[in-house]
Amino acid sequence: MHEYSLCQSLLNQVLETAQRHKAQAVKSIDVQLRPLSGVSAEQLSSAFLTARSDTVAAQANLHIEELPLQFRCCDCNAEYNGATAQLECPNCDSVNTQLLSADGLLITNVELLL
Repeated sequence: MHEYSLCQSLLNQVLETAQRHKAQAVKSIDVQLRPLSGVSAEQLSSAFLTARSDTVAAQANLHIEELPLQFRCCDCNAEYNGATAQLECPNCDSVNTQLLSADGLLITNVELLL
């Protein structure tokens, strides 16, 4: 399960931030998850429960926002969210589209108790 190693890396970054700010605890962590990241939100949540033990994040909540794919139409420049099967631009019906963001896991917010 690669979610555990990703979770450990995510948690290490958060713990470094907590240490730098001399935090007593980490209250919450917000992340954004793209659909083609290859990461299961459910497995990431489960891995987090194990990884946070015996750290200043032991009581922290992990909030995962699952985001859609983002596209841009190369003909009309419209940007839109869509599914993997949605290739046509909803603005002009062109199929000349570009995938802007599809994968990734991004920490967007960390709440610390100082």
